Amino acid sequence: MVLATLLCQPDLFVPTDQLVDSVWGANPPRTATKNLQVHIYHLRRAIGVPHRIERRFTGYRLRAEPSELDAWRFEQLLDGGQRALDRGDVEEAERRYEAAIALWRGNAFADLEHSGVVARDALRLEELRLVALEGRAEARLRGGGRHKAIAELYAMLAEHPFRERLAARLMGELHRDGRQSEALDVFHRVRRALAEEMGIDPGPELAAAYRGILEGTGAAATSLPRRTPIDRQRLDWLVGVVDVVDRTLSPARPERVTVADAPVPVPPELHHRGAARRWLDHESDSLYAAVEAGAPDQMWRLAHGMYSLMRLRGRWREWISLYETAIAAATDAGAHRAVAALYVGLGEARSGAGDLDDAVASYATALSVARHHGSVGCQVAALDGLARFALRTHRLGPAERHLAQAEALAADDLDAFGAAARLSSTRAGIELARGRYDAAVEWFERALAVAVALGDSDVAVPVLCGLSDALRCGGDRSGAAASARQALAVAVACHDRPAEHRARQQLVACTAPALTKAG
Repeated sequence: MVLATLLCQPDLFVPTDQLVDSVWGANPPRTATKNLQVHIYHLRRAIGVPHRIERRFTGYRLRAEPSELDAWRFEQLLDGGQRALDRGDVEEAERRYEAAIALWRGNAFADLEHSGVVARDALRLEELRLVALEGRAEARLRGGGRHKAIAELYAMLAEHPFRERLAARLMGELHRDGRQSEALDVFHRVRRALAEEMGIDPGPELAAAYRGILEGTGAAATSLPRRTPIDRQRLDWLVGVVDVVDRTLSPARPERVTVADAPVPVPPELHHRGAARRWLDHESDSLYAAVEAGAPDQMWRLAHGMYSLMRLRGRWREWISLYETAIAAATDAGAHRAVAALYVGLGEARSGAGDLDDAVASYATALSVARHHGSVGCQVAALDGLARFALRTHRLGPAERHLAQAEALAADDLDAFGAAARLSSTRAGIELARGRYDAAVEWFERALAVAVALGDSDVAVPVLCGLSDALRCGGDRSGAAASARQALAVAVACHDRPAEHRARQQLVACTAPALTKAG
């Protein structure tokens, strides 16, 4: 367990108390520190290179190059597979996914009892493994190997019976292969599992796949929205209204750019979140058409206002493409504050798509532009994005530094109350990574209080999921499950697909071990 904990945080000094917690949990022996030293001694002898494990007053560090770690090589191959798939090179994508999957020899840390950072890393790696399997199936489907891919999708669903997107994809491929009865059977099996094990109904994506098969329209994968013609008068109206809708749905989003140059008639109900979400769904085709039809100045303003539509639907690739075009238009227009805000949004889209290196570049660019043009809100958001990336890659030192800078800027900005929830959530994530579960719970609860005060579901769902994770790691499984269910309820009510997916995963993480023991 000591080696596993060090490997999860290579080249970082891991505090002694975190190592003690990993080995002995909440009830360490009085001699735990001395026992840990003995473990380290034996590890050094087993490795054969004593200086590989360094000691400082605060803890121990395992020195390792990324290329020495199977996990690092796996993630590099996974990223390469996704990039190949994005550019249409299905053969290269399949080769890279195959190589990534071949590195696995059973479950992550299979011989260890998971806790703390090892538990989190094991869950992360298992999730990425499934992403690799899904990617390989996608590459084979695009390359014409439908029957083999269907067999793989069946196997994945048997191992992950609550993964609704996977079930929906399998249903779609069965339907396209003329196997409608099998497709419907997949839906009913997943629906029963969700109801019996977690007490919830299928989400919108799976339900839509089921309706599509019944209605004979199929369960096709997500496609680009249909483009419809749009006249000039309607274009001007959309440009004016979309900002009101976006403000309603994301009240704490940093550094907004006012869309409307002049007042336009806005239906009063669009100031309410439910009506605003329905309006976005109803007008989505027109909004895309407006982006294509508008002048450059209108286009970037409209794209900026479509933030909530992109985020709620989780269409990361469309969001990336839209914002890249919007940034070019805003740059040409000399709208530098808008450029910084758009780069922050682009960072979020790239992070959601899993393009972490590109996300960091976007946040760094946003920070640079914002510093030159006095945009405090964007500086705070960009620094928080950089801190969250460092946290995801287990680099706690850089995460602390970026977050401290963001907190200092926010403390001097009277308009930065909306940032408080995100910054508190990031601080909680750092505490969680350090194994300080009580402190993490306290910070997540602070973040939740601000998110509730603002009515900001963008923040509330990830905060509730983080709170669930902290409670679970701290041993409070019932509290963890309750927070996960609350997150799911908020996400479903908001029709927030990415947040709903995350909440369902968190609920599975809270309930699956208990179900296994009960069986």
